[in-house]
Amino acid sequence: MVSYGKLVWTLADRQDKFLFIGGMTSSIICGLGLPSFVFLFGDIADSFEGFLPPDEILNRITNVAKLLTIIGLGVWVFSYFFFCMLQISSECIGAKTKVAYLKSIL
Repeated sequence: MVSYGKLVWTLADRQDKFLFIGGMTSSIICGLGLPSFVFLFGDIADSFEGFLPPDEILNRITNVAKLLTIIGLGVWVFSYFFFCMLQISSECIGAKTKVAYLKSIL
C-alpha cells in the first residue's frame, strides 16, 4: 500500500506542483475575501450613526461600496484561478497515475 500523498507527489512534475500550490494559494485568498464583507457591512451600518449630513453618509457608503466591488472582483478572479489551476493539475496527475498503473500491469 502506498499513501495517497506519496502517490500524488511522486508522479507530479514541477508544473503540476506549481499549479497545485498556485491553486491552493488562490483558494486561500478567495476564502479570506468573503469574511471581509462582514466588516464592510458593519462600516455601512456605522455610517448611519450620529447626526451626519446626508452628503457625508452618502460619501461613506459610496467608499464602502467601491471596496465591496473591488473585493468581489478579486474573489471572482481568484476563484477562477483556484478552479482552473487545481483542475489542470488533477487531470495531469490523474493521467500520469493511469499510465503508471497500466505500465505496471503490462
